[in-house]
Amino acid sequence: MAHFAKIENNTVTQVIVADTKEWCETALGGEWVQTSYNTYGGKHTQGGEPLRKNYAGVGYTYDKAKDACALSIRVSSQKAAKKSVNKAQLLFS
Repeated sequence: MAHFAKIENNTVTQVIVADTKEWCETALGGEWVQTSYNTYGGKHTQGGEPLRKNYAGVGYTYDKAKDACALSIRVSSQKAAKKSVNKAQLLFS
């Protein structure tokens, strides 16, 4: 069993535990990607293979080109705010 995230308009709308991505797509429809509960900041906390840069939570942004998930929240620092950089872009890097 693994965690899978449903992607709609580049946003994670649902996260479930299932056997395979194919099962998710066949039984539930839509686009699904596997995500790891132990992945944060591009590293697997248990030493395994990191998936999608971060665990995909509901409301996270999915960047297909980078194959990465990140939480979209405005950064509070003045420098980042002036450049209109958001946390999702920082975590995708």
